[in-house]
Amino acid sequence: MSVAIERLKEYKWKDIRKRILLLKHSTDDSEVQDLTLELQLIDTALNGLGSIRFEYEQVLRLSYIEKLQVDDIAQRLFVSPRTVKRWKKTAVQEFVRLLK
Repeated sequence: MSVAIERLKEYKWKDIRKRILLLKHSTDDSEVQDLTLELQLIDTALNGLGSIRFEYEQVLRLSYIEKLQVDDIAQRLFVSPRTVKRWKKTAVQEFVRLLK
């Protein structure tokens, strides 16, 4: 699996935004800038993915950011778990392509 997807798995947007706010009060501006840029890059790639196919963006956000399981994603998107798995596989490939 690509580095980009591994980083996406680590993220929980709310946690990162809280960390950025805390870091803004510290003296290390470079770490704040790095986190902010990385967050923007991933968010931009996910938005780009949504312009290709909205469902792909949703599957990755629900899977990696909200940490939902396939069955939960399927219920939320009103599709079968098999469809979620298929979309996720393609979405990951497209996400990696967008980051290159």
